[in-house]
Amino acid sequence: MRSLWGIAFVLAAACCTGALAQDAPTQDPPTLPQRRLLALTPNAPRAYLMLAEDMLSDPGLSKDPLVVELLVRAIDLAAETDHSAAASACLALTDPALARSAADRAWLHALAVSLDPTLAPPSWISSDPSTEAEDPSRSYTAALALARMRNGDPRRAALVLDEPGVLPALTASSELAVVRGPQPVLEFFDDLAEGWPCPVCRGERFEATRTGTETVHARCPHCAGDPGPRFATTELILLLRAELALVGGGAGSWSAALTGAGAAPLRAPDPDNLATRLGVSTAGAYWRDGRWTDDPG
Repeated sequence: MRSLWGIAFVLAAACCTGALAQDAPTQDPPTLPQRRLLALTPNAPRAYLMLAEDMLSDPGLSKDPLVVELLVRAIDLAAETDHSAAASACLALTDPALARSAADRAWLHALAVSLDPTLAPPSWISSDPSTEAEDPSRSYTAALALARMRNGDPRRAALVLDEPGVLPALTASSELAVVRGPQPVLEFFDDLAEGWPCPVCRGERFEATRTGTETVHARCPHCAGDPGPRFATTELILLLRAELALVGGGAGSWSAALTGAGAAPLRAPDPDNLATRLGVSTAGAYWRDGRWTDDPG
């Protein structure tokens, strides 16, 4: 009799569990905002930006590839007509949900500033308003720290970062601000220091091997004789400008240096290169039948 009661209890519990499972609400997967997608038109590029920002704020849609496609189209369509919207789209592309590399984020910030120069901090702003005058030696030391980091020597750069006035001088550099974007200077330097100095040559650019009594020096097989972080041409020129400004050179001196060296002047990041850099096609501005097309249909 006890066994029959036990069986009945188990069956009743199973039925209750099944009923609860059936009654438990199920969460539907996030759906794309089809109505807003269908309403997009090239004449209103800001709508692409606003839709992408709304999707970024939705945890279920923030990683959808459509977010990047919308932002790239917003930049492509607004670059000539709505600089503020295009620059905002560049900054939206640096959202952590989109998992951009540090180099991509720096390039996107540089592109945003080139589209909307008001985003660049004025060069006369100082991080320490109480400072009555700049100490040239501190500015030189700041330039030295930046040069060492650029050349892949973070340990020697760290030796001077803690000296008085060095960090404020780097923080106040408008050229460096374009490259590092919203990152604090120390965090930017930490990112650059990853993987450097070269684990093989330790920044010496060559590897020494001994064969019998003879020592042979060859270009380092790891860094190819060029240690240090990799920068886009625009980023590298901005860093060199920052170093020149810190050691006392002005815009005129930099222009003269460029002319004397026969180098091309600095060119701002080009929005036309954005799609290629991010691996996104800008073909088609209308969303129809789940894809981009040029036909408004």
